[in-house]
Amino acid sequence: MLKNMGELALEYIIHMFNLSLRTSTIPGLWKKVRVIPLLKPGKDPRHCKSYRPVSMLSPLAKAVETVLLPHLQMHTTLANHQHGFRLDDPPQQHCAT
Repeated sequence: MLKNMGELALEYIIHMFNLSLRTSTIPGLWKKVRVIPLLKPGKDPRHCKSYRPVSMLSPLAKAVETVLLPHLQMHTTLANHQHGFRLDDPPQQHCAT
């Protein structure tokens, strides 16, 4: 999606990224998530337990995360309870325990 935008749109997005970094805030719209229920293979569609929630994040929020995450990992220490941002420590492992 971002690759196909025109020059004016890209300039606006760059401006928004820089503003976000300068003010240490993320625009509220970028934080919105759409949860889509996906039917698990071979499950009965009439039962709620047959669905898995999938979160659809904003492409702009993903782009900001891609830019910021390496910097944050180099310059900060994550608390032991923060598992979602560790490359070598998948959060699923901690959900199961």
